[in-house]
Amino acid sequence: MRSGYHSAMTRAGNVLVTTVGAVGVVALLAGGCSSDEAIPATTIAEPTVVETLSPSPTTDPPPTTAAPTTTLDPATALAQQVEADLLEAFRLLNVGLQDPTDDGKRTAALERFIGANRDFVDDRFDEFVSKGYAIRQNSTIQPVILIESPAELVAPSTDLARIQVCDVDSWITVEPGAGASGSDAVVDPDVIAYRTVFFMRDVDGVWKVEGGEQLGEWPGVEICPPA
Repeated sequence: MRSGYHSAMTRAGNVLVTTVGAVGVVALLAGGCSSDEAIPATTIAEPTVVETLSPSPTTDPPPTTAAPTTTLDPATALAQQVEADLLEAFRLLNVGLQDPTDDGKRTAALERFIGANRDFVDDRFDEFVSKGYAIRQNSTIQPVILIESPAELVAPSTDLARIQVCDVDSWITVEPGAGASGSDAVVDPDVIAYRTVFFMRDVDGVWKVEGGEQLGEWPGVEICPPA
């Protein structure tokens, strides 16, 4: 049994490395953490009032120039949105499987999958709950999803896109509290790299995981071999 989520339809991972755009993006998924550090307050000194006998000269403000705007071409905009929604689906799934008895997290994850894929994810949660399982991050190998080709529409459809990825699944399946002295008992520590084509469906402006095709798997490696 795999640690996080895998079938011939779709997979879950932790880091999305995208090749879309001029600069690659690396997005961490585990836990969905964000920084909430407070911004220090700025102290503004009271102005000093100086009386003058004659009016001060006035100076016209310098002319302002609007910053140039960048408009993405439709294909690039599509690819970025599909990849972002794929990333969010995986983030929510991994957050949910770390705490599978939390109904709110489970619901949030299920919202990102449709059709038979949604049923598969729902069954996965049922399995984890019934067996008392959860997933934990590998302390030495980071889960990764490498975008091997940008997302593109599946012609002639306008609401179905495909995207090929290499997914390194290093999530560890555990039984929380079942080990020595109340530690987590490891059920499945295996690391496997998968090459998968995901199919994403546009549902009211959100690209959701509908299915996929697994092209290969390589146990014990941290990256897929060249295609």
